[in-house]
Amino acid sequence: MSKLSPRESGKLIAANSKHVTVHRNSTAAKEIFQRMKEQKYSRSLWKQWPLHPKNLTKETVDWIFVVDSLNFSFWLAGEKQFQLEYNGKVYEDYEALCAAINRALDEGVAITTPAYYKNITLDEINHVFRSCNGTVLPLLEQRQKNLNEAGKILCEKYNGSFSNLLLECDHDVNHVIQKVTHHFTSFRDEATFDEQTVCFYKRVQILIADMWACFDAQSFGEFHNIELLTMFADYRVPQALLALNLLSYSEELMCKLQNNVQIPSNSREEMEIRGCSIHAVEILREEIAKLNESTVHSLMLDFYLWDFATQNPEKMKGFPEHRTRSTFY
Repeated sequence: MSKLSPRESGKLIAANSKHVTVHRNSTAAKEIFQRMKEQKYSRSLWKQWPLHPKNLTKETVDWIFVVDSLNFSFWLAGEKQFQLEYNGKVYEDYEALCAAINRALDEGVAITTPAYYKNITLDEINHVFRSCNGTVLPLLEQRQKNLNEAGKILCEKYNGSFSNLLLECDHDVNHVIQKVTHHFTSFRDEATFDEQTVCFYKRVQILIADMWACFDAQSFGEFHNIELLTMFADYRVPQALLALNLLSYSEELMCKLQNNVQIPSNSREEMEIRGCSIHAVEILREEIAKLNESTVHSLMLDFYLWDFATQNPEKMKGFPEHRTRSTFY
């Protein structure tokens, strides 16, 4: 059976969705584009974030690869939030991940070096992610497995660095996606929807986008077809789309989310949320293009919508995130 790309998957799922509806909202599109212009929203914002690396080296490529190999499932349903202290500041979620990697490097742990992490033990990774509030980062064994697998493959096939895989890809987004999802099972974010294989590829797409943003579309961040990336189907962007009336949920699904019912991974409801989110951002991109302004890529809309959701908690009230235990996001 052939696999649909994330963009094709989103279109198929949206056309057959029972629980999630995509809305074409030209008013929201105009407002979003206006805010992006006012905020001078660009890929350069990625590198301005304090915990992100600033040096444009092969070591930075390996830093990004490790972070995106581990970038999933930080929440603890009904329990205390995982927190980590670094340089006198307490971090949560993705920020805590970056802080843990930087802290380990400061302490002389070669956490971003494949030759080291191909053999990393559960005790070692537990130490890297030690918290400041007595909590334990979820799915530590899966994170160890991801690093062990990735480290072995990079050492065996790519001379111990993800940068060498990128050099084989001719600055082509599709080549990177194909190689990464072929070699590393932890990035193989696929499911079956109505007997069709659909692909969401959240983490491999954000891996490419992070390289592109960090290296300012040069060197390891140069991709001649970056526009092929879709949004990165996770928790936060669907929440923003819901708040902006670019998505709506059935009464049944909304009731589940409002009551903190966990939505199983690869269930129809979960796939509809993710697929319709991808398609909603494609529709949003089309609406913005009608404004006869410069093109806005879907990945930049994702960056903006994720920031919008995380930085505006008041506007998110009444628009719940879905909760799914997944190693893909």
